[in-house]
Amino acid sequence: MPSLASFSTNQFVKAIIVSKPKVGKTVGAATFPRANFISFDEEGLTSLVNPAMEEKYGFSKKGILYEIFTDEYDAKGVVKRHAALDNACRYFDACMSTKSTKWKSLVGGAESIVSQDMFDTWVIDSGTTLVRSASNKAIILAGTNAVPGLASNTWNSAKSSGIVHLKLQDMGAERSMTEQFIRMVRETSKHVLVLCHEREIWEGEGNNQQLVAITPLFTGQSVEKVPADFNEVWWVEAKPNGPKIERVLQTQPKSKRVAGTRLGVPDGTLYEWEAIASKLPSGKAQVPA
Repeated sequence: MPSLASFSTNQFVKAIIVSKPKVGKTVGAATFPRANFISFDEEGLTSLVNPAMEEKYGFSKKGILYEIFTDEYDAKGVVKRHAALDNACRYFDACMSTKSTKWKSLVGGAESIVSQDMFDTWVIDSGTTLVRSASNKAIILAGTNAVPGLASNTWNSAKSSGIVHLKLQDMGAERSMTEQFIRMVRETSKHVLVLCHEREIWEGEGNNQQLVAITPLFTGQSVEKVPADFNEVWWVEAKPNGPKIERVLQTQPKSKRVAGTRLGVPDGTLYEWEAIASKLPSGKAQVPA
């Protein structure tokens, strides 16, 4: 029978990172070792190349990999062709190959070589826009009868009205695809960060409304199921420190936020890899630099 003295934790950080928009989730994630971004947001990586961030972190010299995945929309803003989620899966497979694999970028079309030894950290940026891409695929599959038993008129109705009103079967399909994609990435032998926006949950009506919880912005049961699969659920807060703003982690539940850390990362730790790594277990549980 093993004893607790011989227990060793996973050597990789697997974390859900949550905050309000524009607090710095992407910048902090880019400080992790050799990051590879799966971005569902066309403008999400812009913050990494602005002069202030380049001067502070020198991201352009850190070998950061990325690909951006988008769908096509009509003039009303309704999806007309889903591609983002399928292309993200193709990119994942290419990057996780044990041998060098050619990849033709979706941004500009340049061809390069990728393989799993070229990076150490997966970043899904963001979970919120991943949900949107999964939802787009769900309503098209359901609206074209591409999946038996998943019929819905959401897509056809939206194309004429411009209003996307999701049905239960649409949301169920979206949750399944979102959870499956995150699980696929999480199970790799890499650090894994899923960047998410926050959602406030209120109960009551009018003047009797009360804030009961602040959660990651997923759909339905995914709000509980996705974070439950991760050892780390961290919130990013921007706090003044003299003339500067520091981005720090909330790793313990408070202020109605669901948070937690099995690795023991303290509240108030700077949201930067070196600061986080210095708080991680040592010895057998040492996270590689």
